[in-house]
Amino acid sequence: MAKWITVETRWLMDAVEFEMPPDGERLELLQSKVEGLIEPVYLRDGIVLICNEEARLYALPLNIVATMLASKSFGVAYPIYGPVVFCKDGEEW
Repeated sequence: MAKWITVETRWLMDAVEFEMPPDGERLELLQSKVEGLIEPVYLRDGIVLICNEEARLYALPLNIVATMLASKSFGVAYPIYGPVVFCKDGEEW
């Protein structure tokens, strides 16, 4: 089973590793990890950031780690807000 990492943006940056549950529980788990609707952001390095689709609308805090990775991958400033889940491209989510 693949391992996933979530990075929180509250007062401290905190990386938490977890395993993905069976199919029927995945969407709910991902939505709880990103605190809302999910949106995948595909990076060039074969990494997928799963983030909150409405993070800016709800004024979630800037996720510095995710923003740095996305900006480096795209070559331009690409801000990511709220908690994210990192996984490898090709893993089922």
